[in-house]
Amino acid sequence: MSFQDVFYNSIPFNLNIDFSDNVSVNAVIDEIFPKLLNDKIRDTDRNKLYLKVLLLNVFANYHTATDAWTSFPKTRNYYNTNSRYNSNKVSKKIIEIMEQLVSKKLLIFNGGFNSQNSYQKSYTSRIKATKKLADIFFKHKMDNQKLDISSDVECIIVKKKQGKNNIQIEYEDTPSYIIKRSLCSSYNNLLRRSHIDCVDIPDTGIFIGNSKYPIHVSQNNKWVKRVFIKDDETTIPLYGRWHGGFWQQMNGEWRNRIKINGLETTEIDYSGMGINILYDLAEKEIDDVDPYNLKGYYDNPKYTVEELRPLLKQVLMIMTNSKSSVQALKAIQIDVNDADNNYPRDIDLKVLMNAFKKRHYPIKDFFFSNIGNVQYYFDSFITTKIIDHFTLKNIVILTIHDSYVIDLNNADELQEVMEDSYMEVIRRYDKNIKVKYENKQYAKMRFNRSYPLPEPSNPEEEMHQFNQQQWTSPDVTRMTKKDYHIEDGRGWGIKRLFKDKDYKQRLLDWRALGLHKVESYYVANKQYHPHLLMDLMYEYETNTLDKNKDNHLTYKEYIKKNPKKDYIQIHEDAKKAEEEELKQEKENNK
Repeated sequence: MSFQDVFYNSIPFNLNIDFSDNVSVNAVIDEIFPKLLNDKIRDTDRNKLYLKVLLLNVFANYHTATDAWTSFPKTRNYYNTNSRYNSNKVSKKIIEIMEQLVSKKLLIFNGGFNSQNSYQKSYTSRIKATKKLADIFFKHKMDNQKLDISSDVECIIVKKKQGKNNIQIEYEDTPSYIIKRSLCSSYNNLLRRSHIDCVDIPDTGIFIGNSKYPIHVSQNNKWVKRVFIKDDETTIPLYGRWHGGFWQQMNGEWRNRIKINGLETTEIDYSGMGINILYDLAEKEIDDVDPYNLKGYYDNPKYTVEELRPLLKQVLMIMTNSKSSVQALKAIQIDVNDADNNYPRDIDLKVLMNAFKKRHYPIKDFFFSNIGNVQYYFDSFITTKIIDHFTLKNIVILTIHDSYVIDLNNADELQEVMEDSYMEVIRRYDKNIKVKYENKQYAKMRFNRSYPLPEPSNPEEEMHQFNQQQWTSPDVTRMTKKDYHIEDGRGWGIKRLFKDKDYKQRLLDWRALGLHKVESYYVANKQYHPHLLMDLMYEYETNTLDKNKDNHLTYKEYIKKNPKKDYIQIHEDAKKAEEEELKQEKENNK
């Protein structure tokens, strides 16, 4: 077995994993646990819990792909029982339990290594189930659909740069974090009770690029989190993007096949959002030409603009996240050498990088300035505002950073919300916000409202449509205008066809769990209702940041002058100043 087979494409260890069927998982634990007891491993409920967490991790990955490995940290400091990221309170004792499972031929173990140089990656140890352990899973009828995540799992993740990696760090709750967690939990509850699936999934699963393991399209792979990153130059975390959900692992082709509660979807994204934000932060106007079209700056007849676009997007990201051109060039070269990225390899990257810098000379000061996380901070605000809007209306929206998937009925509203959100966050009300529809078919359909669209749906309504035979049999492969049939599940009429014969069964299996009836599973602080997030985000507008009325600063200007403060802190600063002023007045009156 090669190094790549073991250490590439592994799945991270999940300290917060859970299982909704106690009967089957307890039966597995009862069979295995007595065999592990020794002088170090005692018969306690805590040790049984650690075994459960370990077994559920390898079970989840074994079901995804029988040869899939799970990364398993053997660093004892990783298992901090007081950590907000460890809802199961797993201690370092789990390492000894893992070693016992290996000695009993229930796990296969491969040790990791710590790189001592800058050009090699470090890897944690890897584990996976043996056939002996897999047989025990199947013997007790463990069902992967019942895999879950703890209800009090932390969804606001804060990281800090440490060497070559971003490491999770602990933090104290503030009003800012409470609001963010409240919205994130509400959004996760909506995703959890909604049926989100993909049609025409091959029996072998969905493989993207050169990946050896399929994407895990499942109703227990929908949980999302927000990730913030702190650095030495700011006291508040930046970045703030939303991560998670199987749709973020897919390419555009597969995302076009997503169904939300049985409804056809479309994907809409911003055109050149990253570079537009940089121009707006610099208060410069961007021209109407495609920002990734380097005509006149870089000529390479071998590649079209579309062929170079993915590489240029990566070049932009690296140039704004690097501190020097040398650092940026090294990082770009590493990405180009990675076969999974499929970038052109016969390009002079230094020439390309300089051409891109000249093409966007008005924002030259942002290149090699390490401003990338500030840029992402703003685009995460925009995405948060969009999520907030639709979550309050109980409408599911799936995010891929600056791109969004929604059902056809709400696509036009999504476009309006995207335009409004950008203008409100970036403070550019005069700007023409450009968006594009990734589903070209819908881009044409939306101008013709003569066909009937399906009504808004939910898991109950989706099942009702099946029972009323409004979803046609899988042997129909041609469009029949008379019956409004169309292949591949395109929702053009009342009746819809799916080639994916397993779709209905997956819906039935999931509905049997009753998750769609649980209004609030994930818990969060109830101090703030989610919609107050937006109210507080923009409350700085009604607060005087400087007592001099002739010196009111916009949020963008304030961030430039005070990079260590976020919108909640601005609000708190104004409130604190007001309290101090009142306190001083009382003392003076005395």
